[in-house]
Amino acid sequence: MKKLLLIIVLFTFILFLNNFQKNNINIEYKTINYDQDSQEIKDIKKIDDLINLVSEKVKTSCVALFCKHRGSLINNTGSGSGVIIKKDKQDYYVVTNKHVVYNETTTLCDDIIIYYEGLEFKAEVVKCDDTIDLALVKFNSDINFNVCSLSEELNNGSYIICVSSPYDAKQYFNTISVGNISNTDRTFSEEINGVKVENHYFQHTASINVGSSGGGIFDLDGSLIGLNDWMVTNKNKDIERMGFGISTTLIKQAFKEYL
Repeated sequence: MKKLLLIIVLFTFILFLNNFQKNNINIEYKTINYDQDSQEIKDIKKIDDLINLVSEKVKTSCVALFCKHRGSLINNTGSGSGVIIKKDKQDYYVVTNKHVVYNETTTLCDDIIIYYEGLEFKAEVVKCDDTIDLALVKFNSDINFNVCSLSEELNNGSYIICVSSPYDAKQYFNTISVGNISNTDRTFSEEINGVKVENHYFQHTASINVGSSGGGIFDLDGSLIGLNDWMVTNKNKDIERMGFGISTTLIKQAFKEYL
């Protein structure tokens, strides 16, 4: 009798285990093998090599801008960043932010200089957009500068490479930072020239500092997908990496007659 009872208990337990395995999902956690020859490390190195390769390519189309506003007492000079998006014979067209060439005033800067690795070129504003923070600047040179390719594709989570010249533009010319797209469409109500507008930006995590305005934001194919514009800050300084860019789609719309 005891043997029969034991057999019944064992049989019931086996049925229970079998049913449990069928109705439960097995979750496998993948770990990285830190052996230098592992496939995981090789894949990471490939991404690192790709970012390095693309960075070296795209920074050749990125410049810094010095904008002087001649006042009655002192000459105020500000700086920003920009990207070459078109060449027409010996004229190069650089896209940047409108507030860069306005030097945080309500009037256009008197003198604009394009800077590239020790070279300086006098520039002029071709057009400023009335609804979003964009400006197109032109300079002339017989030097063969690289013109970046443009892409309108934005995807949440995608890697991005930002090139800008923050703080001291000559000292920190073409600083590279890497991040990702946090959200492809953030809408903000803004007042520009006394008119209320709804503007669209994409949010990203790459570094933005003073002078980064107008810096190029590129995908891993080396195409320009947008420009740095502004970041969220507060007095407590407890907000980090909440930057916002203007998409290439909006750049094309603003300057379609020149592209």
